[in-house]
Amino acid sequence: MQYFVAWEDFLEDCFARYLCGYKGLSGRAISLVSTRESSLASAQAKILGGRNYVNWSVDNTINRSKAFFSPVNVINSTLSLQRNDIESINKVRNAVAHRSSYARAEFELIVFNELGYLPVGITPGKFLRMRHSTANITYVRYYGISLIAMANTIANN
Repeated sequence: MQYFVAWEDFLEDCFARYLCGYKGLSGRAISLVSTRESSLASAQAKILGGRNYVNWSVDNTINRSKAFFSPVNVINSTLSLQRNDIESINKVRNAVAHRSSYARAEFELIVFNELGYLPVGITPGKFLRMRHSTANITYVRYYGISLIAMANTIANN
């Protein structure tokens, strides 16, 4: 769950910095659709758009990115390529954070799609400690590595 919160914080920080004209680690900036923001605070206000929080789902993030940056950018390409992993991580996180039948059903679908069956008594914690279906590491490690790789790609721009 902390992985995903850190991921969302990272996205918000990247958006704010790129909106202010900061460059990625490669030295390149993302082209903006409108004028550059003068401060991180004004960039964060723009990202919030009058809301109390931001939904960083893949579709919302890509749409937000298209509204602020040129349509072809590292954020959109990374999220599009890694959509399945991001959505899986989010659904596992939601199963931990929310006790709804919907969150449970979404989690069970992830487990079934990954394992090909639904183990009796499966919980998010048990699932995350299981070995990934194609990598010889646990799901929690796989998801962590996946998020770090995506963050590196976006930060390197």
